[in-house]
Amino acid sequence: MVDNLYPSLEELRTGQKLRKNALLALLIVTIVLVIGTMTAIAYFVPDTEPSTVVIAGLAVIVCIMVPTLVCYFPRIGIYFLFCASLLFPGVSGTPIPTMPTSYVPFWWNFSTAGQVYAGTNLFKALPVSPGEFLMMLTFLVWIVKSVVMREFSIKGGVFFGAIAAYTLMVLFGFINGVAHSNNMTMGLYEVRGQAYFFAIYVMTTNIFTSKEQLKPLLWLILGCTFLQGVFAAITYFAMNGTVTEEGFMSHDESTYLSLLIFTCVLSLVIPISKKYTICSFIALIPAVIAILGNQRRAGIAAVIIAFIPILPLLYLITKQHRKKIMQIGIVIGIGASIYMPLAWNSEATWALGARAIRSQTEPNARDNASNVYRDTEAFDVKFTRDQSPIWGVGYGSPFLQPLPLPAVSTEFVYYMPHNSLLWVWMRIGHIGFFLFYLMVATILVKGLQHIKLVRDSNLLMMGILTIVTMLMVITTGKYDLALINCRMMSLLAVLVGVLAILPTLQKKWDEDSGYIDQDLKLELEESDGQLNSSFGGAL
Repeated sequence: MVDNLYPSLEELRTGQKLRKNALLALLIVTIVLVIGTMTAIAYFVPDTEPSTVVIAGLAVIVCIMVPTLVCYFPRIGIYFLFCASLLFPGVSGTPIPTMPTSYVPFWWNFSTAGQVYAGTNLFKALPVSPGEFLMMLTFLVWIVKSVVMREFSIKGGVFFGAIAAYTLMVLFGFINGVAHSNNMTMGLYEVRGQAYFFAIYVMTTNIFTSKEQLKPLLWLILGCTFLQGVFAAITYFAMNGTVTEEGFMSHDESTYLSLLIFTCVLSLVIPISKKYTICSFIALIPAVIAILGNQRRAGIAAVIIAFIPILPLLYLITKQHRKKIMQIGIVIGIGASIYMPLAWNSEATWALGARAIRSQTEPNARDNASNVYRDTEAFDVKFTRDQSPIWGVGYGSPFLQPLPLPAVSTEFVYYMPHNSLLWVWMRIGHIGFFLFYLMVATILVKGLQHIKLVRDSNLLMMGILTIVTMLMVITTGKYDLALINCRMMSLLAVLVGVLAILPTLQKKWDEDSGYIDQDLKLELEESDGQLNSSFGGAL
């Protein structure tokens, strides 16, 4: 009877042979497609650079291997989305020869990428991006595997209610815009980042089931930001330090690279590993060069705002390291007291940190012009908001301009202003704005409570980095389109999803190791943030 429940030796051999044959077939198909693609490009487009041919071959390999890996391990899809958020530019990014990652159209629609890189409209019928394709594939694989394994249930995490309420209001805003004959294409573009945030959050809270699966995220932050920092530093030096007012990278890059600053500080306090601490400080060098060279005041402001609470937070949570935290605080205080007077009146690249603070009261000509534009834009957005203060004006319509803005080459900025906090308020009104800040407050308050419940260094690091990233996104959102940014919302979604399940992962680790934390057990029992499928138990 028992023997019937287990496969025979012959069945095991047959299964192993089938897997080997499938792997061999996949390898042959990959080689044929890569060589065929490279040959076709070289033959039909004879003027193509050899580097372009090689890049096309690598793209084919990635397009085959990533979906294959996702089909076996859905969390690979989350890892790849996380890396793509840190590395690849959005649709507003301009390719830079010295930054190979800037050529990857991961967040672009296939139709847009075809027009830009191949000059063809063959992909016009594909208004989706590789990122969206990967999200859908990851979601479907997760659902199918869960159902097949009879383990299907949807765990929403403690933030699900607040995030779902805000997302429903976004959906209402889109319907409201369509009902008023707004531009549906622009409306879809506006809500993309919000939809990504909800979908990736749900997948993250369900796909990650152990703390070992989170460790790669810390190294991916380090590796991706280091790689991007090196490319950016090379670009800066190649330009001989001459940077335009718009910087040399997309504006959001400064925010991603700033994660390394917090990684370094946290690794000095939280005992991850000496290797990780050393690698963090090595990676920080090119990142700082890139941040200063990119000349983005919003990025510096985000770092300052997020940095203010980090040492007090660590002081409260890691009681055993309070002496070390005080020492770090003293060193930072002394360094700031030396740097600020020296940099206050300087216009040099290295003085950007001081200039970002000084510009709030004593802006130079460039910063003053930027401030005037943003103040005018904010007035127009508030005026538009007040046309429908309760429900908002909906997505897909340009904001009104009682104070006209300077003419620009694209109408994009007339739909999505720099201040994306006001953009939220304008699109979905007082109700939506309240739900947005309810979501933010829930994540910050409940997230801090979660961090206090974990003892594992990796979980603790991930939790604090999430709080820091949330503060940076909100700060950047006041100045630079953060909440509309698909990259930034995807990155934040993964981190918030991780923060939602930290106590669950800690509890699972404790149970596996035989340790029982009564406070953590009680907290999880009282939590009402889990959304279980009504038919999950039956499956």
